[in-house]
Amino acid sequence: MLVGRRSLPAVGGGQAGAGSGTASARSEDLRLYRAQAGSLDLELAGALSRVRRALEDVAAGCRWGRIDGSGVVAGFQRWIEQNQADGSWLEGAAGAFETAGSGVALGSTVWAFFGVPESGASPLSAVELLALLKETTPAELRRLLAADAGLAQLFWNAPPAPASTAAWWAGLDQGQRDAFVVQAPIVIGNLPGLPYAVRNAANLKQYVYWQQHRESLNDDQRRALDALAGVLRSPIKGMPVQLVALNLFASVPLLAVGYGNLDAVTNTTWCVPGMGTDAADGTNAWSTAARNLYAVQSRLPGMVPGVIRVARLRHSGPGHGHRK
Repeated sequence: MLVGRRSLPAVGGGQAGAGSGTASARSEDLRLYRAQAGSLDLELAGALSRVRRALEDVAAGCRWGRIDGSGVVAGFQRWIEQNQADGSWLEGAAGAFETAGSGVALGSTVWAFFGVPESGASPLSAVELLALLKETTPAELRRLLAADAGLAQLFWNAPPAPASTAAWWAGLDQGQRDAFVVQAPIVIGNLPGLPYAVRNAANLKQYVYWQQHRESLNDDQRRALDALAGVLRSPIKGMPVQLVALNLFASVPLLAVGYGNLDAVTNTTWCVPGMGTDAADGTNAWSTAARNLYAVQSRLPGMVPGVIRVARLRHSGPGHGHRK
């Protein structure tokens, strides 16, 4: 995934934050610039070819020594490749502006996600992911997720610090929070630092959606949903059941189910199966054990227990492959 981020400068009185109005990008101008730059790149490529031939001629005619021009050629080639990458970014940015109607608020950031990651490409850092949350609306985040499903996995693999996420969430009003849950449940449902009740609400939306669109899932993903169906029904009166993590699109489906009011507990027990376990086959048995553990702990004086059961589908030890 190629990630492009460009900050737009404020205009006006010459001080930070001064000025008002709107900024826009003309997609035709961006494409014209790219075409002109592309012509220059062709000239550069021709120059590189001439440099190579010149070095070869010198090497062939020089009998008393050796000239190593590989560094010059490699640097020249990297320059051309970087120019080509910039051209691709401009093309994507032009399309993004067209999709967004070309209007962008001053001082904001344009986020663009294009294509498949190239070897060595750096994903967004946790700090940048937090900035993305702060700088996009729920609807904008939904469009970014729809444009590149890999973005959701970035939030799973390297989420912002829980304290930073909690501070961001606290700064939203209730309408904004509800909108993020509805528009981006795959992100909100798995963000450390958010209340478990919020994560549960988002993940239940995911669960219901994918139950209604099972034809779009593979066999492993459908098995994980089937295993969850019974687990989410609480067999003990008054015991809350919360789906606190759900990632059907990891390399193997991942989930976590919590028992008790996880936002008000004094003690939390994590049940994490070891090697050779299966989220679909073992979910019911492990969930029964987790519920029994919750029932016993809830009878202890002064304890408000919470039990979280973690599962992954087809998890086996190194060298043993995946269970079928």
